[in-house]
Amino acid sequence: MRSAHWGVFGGSFDPVHHGHIYVARAAVTALRLDKLLIVPTSANPLKPQPAADLTHRRWFADFLANQVEGAEVDDRELLHQGPAFTIDTLQALQRQQPHCTWTLVVGSDTFLDFGRWQSPIDILADADIAVYRRGGAPTQAIRSVLDGFEAGGQICYDQSHNADEWHLSLLSESSPRKCAVVRVLPGSPPDISSTDIRSTVGACGAIEAFVPIEVAQYIHEHQLYRA
Repeated sequence: MRSAHWGVFGGSFDPVHHGHIYVARAAVTALRLDKLLIVPTSANPLKPQPAADLTHRRWFADFLANQVEGAEVDDRELLHQGPAFTIDTLQALQRQQPHCTWTLVVGSDTFLDFGRWQSPIDILADADIAVYRRGGAPTQAIRSVLDGFEAGGQICYDQSHNADEWHLSLLSESSPRKCAVVRVLPGSPPDISSTDIRSTVGACGAIEAFVPIEVAQYIHEHQLYRA
């Protein structure tokens, strides 16, 4: 009997949009996840502070989870005081669900900064990574991140028969797990940016093409992102 396979999809969700929904559904299907945890972050150390407060972003995260079969919200990062690090979240989840295998779902733009994350090799020791393309990111750009870790003597990797999947050997003797997989999710989500949505709202533009109608109504009712 296989162990349960859970995914972790984090982000500011400021606001949630059609791209987030596409990615969450694609991850559940392509990775055959038993559950997908939607993890809204309180503060990303590598990005600006969220514009909406935690109450509104929790609503956005709940809305996203309700659009995806097998998804639910985990708000531990949202309630955390100060920057929240992915490695801490993964290790806490593993303590709670020790018999699960884990896959972290991240955008290609985020993955290109993976070397700047807190304890990236420890993250690979805890979870596989599924990368979704943003802005048509080429496979070589994603692979270059692995090349950097390999050049640093932290991993070695082989490409599988699938051109968008790499099997990693972790070279640290302290790693609890000795292998990991980095794969690219099939398809491309709509090219939508939460930053652009916030700017459009601030300029009194229409956002119904980028977000579900319920989200547009919520933003309007609560006067979010107004200048």
